[in-house]
Amino acid sequence: MPTPAQVKADTRTALIEAALDLFGRDGFAAVGTRSLAERAGANLAAIQYHFGGKDALYRAVIDHVIGIFGLRIDSATELFERQQALLRNNPEAQASVLKTLASMLVSAFLGESQMRRIVPFVLREMIHPSPHFDYFYSELPGRVHLLLSRFVALVQGAAPDDEPVILQTHALIGQIVVFHIGRPILLRRTGWDEFTPERIERITRILVPSLQRSLGLPLNEQQP
Repeated sequence: MPTPAQVKADTRTALIEAALDLFGRDGFAAVGTRSLAERAGANLAAIQYHFGGKDALYRAVIDHVIGIFGLRIDSATELFERQQALLRNNPEAQASVLKTLASMLVSAFLGESQMRRIVPFVLREMIHPSPHFDYFYSELPGRVHLLLSRFVALVQGAAPDDEPVILQTHALIGQIVVFHIGRPILLRRTGWDEFTPERIERITRILVPSLQRSLGLPLNEQQP
């Protein structure tokens, strides 16, 4: 029999997961507390008890998403920091690290089942920013953008905050994110039923050379 503490933790988790789905699908303003409670299988008072209201629950969802993505951002940042000295004036090494970073992002976006639930929330927050956007930006998309801007700046011999670097970085991210945003279109055009590991590898083999060319880097893997 679960303890009261376990029941409390389970209810809190269920509310966060329900909010992740509903906020990601409909947005903050369109989702009512009754819908959230029903989706979580909890009573209406549980939202106030655990979070203090719908706004604080939304912030808790952001923290939940940051916690998942944060580990991946930390890994990518550590990779860049370890390789930074080697990358200077070394196009072959730059091309190799870009391949690794892109592969990590593609695998996360397309291969992990939990991302199917998380990414709609992230995209909605970026397209229709909530009052929590500044916090969300500083902890998630801002960190990714800055990391890739540092890489692009190193390749181009510029500064991460130079406008051309920022725009080039945005273009790189767009080439990766479109595979998730356009998932239904690509599945329909290819006749695939899902993104299997083998299909994700094929996507990566096409995408990486495109990213390398966009930065003028040598291709360290030829297209199939």
